[in-house]
Amino acid sequence: MHISELAWFPPPGLPWRQQLMRASFRGAYFHTETGTKENARRIVTHEFPKKEFPYSEDMGRRAMEFSVRGYCITYVHTEDTLFNLDYRVTRDLLLEVLEKEGYGVLQLPTLPPYIVVCPRYRLTEEMKLGGYCTFDMTFVEFGLPPTDQPVSARDALLQAQEEARRQAEEESKKASEAAGAGGITFPEDKSSKNRRLRSLPRNYPKTAMIPQSKKLLLPHG
Repeated sequence: MHISELAWFPPPGLPWRQQLMRASFRGAYFHTETGTKENARRIVTHEFPKKEFPYSEDMGRRAMEFSVRGYCITYVHTEDTLFNLDYRVTRDLLLEVLEKEGYGVLQLPTLPPYIVVCPRYRLTEEMKLGGYCTFDMTFVEFGLPPTDQPVSARDALLQAQEEARRQAEEESKKASEAAGAGGITFPEDKSSKNRRLRSLPRNYPKTAMIPQSKKLLLPHG
């Protein structure tokens, strides 16, 4: 699944307000108050006895984590699922996709889309704030299954070499078949020729082994 196939990217060069995207998860839209993205490197710091300096080992990139506070609110009239006269329509759609199994696409207003999973969320509704509810959602990068590791540069080179070798063998085979069909013969291997001579009977005429074009030059008698 390619990110470029999942969402529309605003053209570059526009003011940032014109590049704002509707916040959504799995196609369910919501308004946002705050959104944070947490990510860095997985660093393990080793401290050794009798030494003044530690060693911090880089264990790879940390999984991206998003903390989003969204809300649904009643609008003056119904335009779509986000701007709706009944905020519960927007709320229920978001609840459905948050509890659905599997991964989905998270789109935040100022960030590119990400493929994530939602391990937890919290819905808050207050009686003094009618027609309004908030969602505190946590999303984690989905990534790749362990069986689908990215191909390294070395493996990619070996695969390219194997593919080139296979194509060369196929082309050589096709050329040999085409040459055989046209009546072209290739020089016979010396060892195979000797085996063929040993298999002939002792009284086999040697002139029978001479090509027809050279038999015409032999003396008669």
